[in-house]
Amino acid sequence: MKTLFIKYCQHASATINYGVLVSILMVSLWMNTNWIMKDWILLASLGFITWTFLEYILHRYIFHWIAEQKFIKTMVYCIHGIHHEYFATTNYVPFLQNILFYGGGALFFYGIFGDQTFIFYTGFLVAVIFQVYIHNLVHVGGSKYFKKLQWHHQYHHMYSDFNFGISTRFWDWVFGSLKREADVRKSRWLI
Repeated sequence: MKTLFIKYCQHASATINYGVLVSILMVSLWMNTNWIMKDWILLASLGFITWTFLEYILHRYIFHWIAEQKFIKTMVYCIHGIHHEYFATTNYVPFLQNILFYGGGALFFYGIFGDQTFIFYTGFLVAVIFQVYIHNLVHVGGSKYFKKLQWHHQYHHMYSDFNFGISTRFWDWVFGSLKREADVRKSRWLI
């Protein structure tokens, strides 16, 4: 069963990943009835920032949850441990998890924002798409612009107690989990 799930995760496709996210984004835009500019600036920005914060919190406290119970250990492994073990081949979230998490997320935020959800969720999904793009780049490499984020995330794969942010290092800085390249060189933890 474990091997099948790993293969399922390794065969997650960038095209399907972006396709699902963009489809949910298009539905969100289609269902929106409010086109007032100030609402879009405020709520879409709030959605974008919310994702960067949620990305950090999920990655630090859920995806790296250390538990005694076998069921929780297995769930954490299936959700994120596979990515750490097979980081070169599991950069994308499989289809079903995308639908459940991001589709379900729209329903959750609808309970908070009501009709304004679709503006908020547009910003949220743009941030998710950006994070997926960045995450792929930091694993593949070759981008001068994202070099610091690439180092930041690669360091996390070596020492998973630090550098939980993917699309931004800001929340690592806020919560004290940031390891800068210079800090590592001083302590002789060279990559």
